[in-house]
Amino acid sequence: MHEVLAPLLASRAGLDPPAWALQARVRERAAALGVSDEEYVRRAAGDSGELDRLIELLRVGETRFFRHGPQLAALGERVFPSLRGSVTAWSAGCASGEEAWTLAMLLAERGGAWQVWATDLSPAALARAREGRYPAGRVASEVPAALRARYFRRIGDDEVVNDRLRPHVRFDAHNVLAATGGREFDLVMCRNVLIYFDDARRAEAVARLVRALKPGGWLLVGYSETLRDQPELAAEAHAVYRKVDAASVPKPAARVGSAPHPLPTAMAPSTASPSMASPSMASPRTASPGAHAAHAAHAAHPASPSHGAPSSRLVLRGDYVDGKRLAAELRAVVGDARAILDLDGATFLGDDAARVLRRAVEAAPGLEVRATRPAIRRWLGRHGIRVR
Repeated sequence: MHEVLAPLLASRAGLDPPAWALQARVRERAAALGVSDEEYVRRAAGDSGELDRLIELLRVGETRFFRHGPQLAALGERVFPSLRGSVTAWSAGCASGEEAWTLAMLLAERGGAWQVWATDLSPAALARAREGRYPAGRVASEVPAALRARYFRRIGDDEVVNDRLRPHVRFDAHNVLAATGGREFDLVMCRNVLIYFDDARRAEAVARLVRALKPGGWLLVGYSETLRDQPELAAEAHAVYRKVDAASVPKPAARVGSAPHPLPTAMAPSTASPSMASPSMASPRTASPGAHAAHAAHAAHPASPSHGAPSSRLVLRGDYVDGKRLAAELRAVVGDARAILDLDGATFLGDDAARVLRRAVEAAPGLEVRATRPAIRRWLGRHGIRVR
């Protein structure tokens, strides 16, 4: 499947999707057409129209409200307090709008003047994003109750973004590889977009994103999209980067994956319901700047109590079939008092890899396993491995 379609996707759209993403989209499209995966691959390879429909599916990808809770909490704890005046933000690759509207809610809770420019290449996705209409059950499960009450209105079986946010958010068709027309932003969110580009276009896209940032501006990417080789970006934690003068960027830490400037520790979870999680959620006018974003993100994705900043981070990439590769890579982090293992970049995880990981977790209580992709979380659950 990957061997047949990958060259076609690269030549037609510059896409280099992970094997898991391509497989998921092929299965989705094959099911819609009522054919086998193998038959669909043959059809897409010989039909440019069908190949374009597959490209559309890959570009939209998976999205939801308040995804990557620890990263969103970092907005309130580290990013928002550094911003002054009117804030301009860019949600690049916004898909059907959930991440752009999430960012809008957090900026509205912060207070002050703000604008979000949300872009994507898919006309269908942009139409859904502009409409801002989502199934009520999904919104209820992903958006904290206090924010849902403030920024949505119920219409039938759906929740629709209300007019508190709409005047501040603009959706446009735009290619992340294209210039932004002189726009500069305090904050750019481009999560789980870069993983779909080939190496050349990924480098070009990163250069565009960096160029679009104001000095001192912030870039948020997906957890598996490391940008540590960019001289103008200083790495924080949770895939958060800040634009600085290249000459002032500190040299990378000796250990691969460690963050030279860890973000402040996330707040401990509240046992109250999201709508009553804290005084700042109930009374937004009296809270300090940035507090609302942290409360909102943690209401949706509570963090575990902290015991100090992680000393290292290992991000898996590619296939882990027999466990040998995983065992070799884990040696770099299992000896640390606290370390993070991020599984989202793995394209295949075998049963032997699960046995290796389970032993590592037992031997190193400080090893924190993280995954947001549903398939990986199911794999972890099947093998009895706890994930955050």
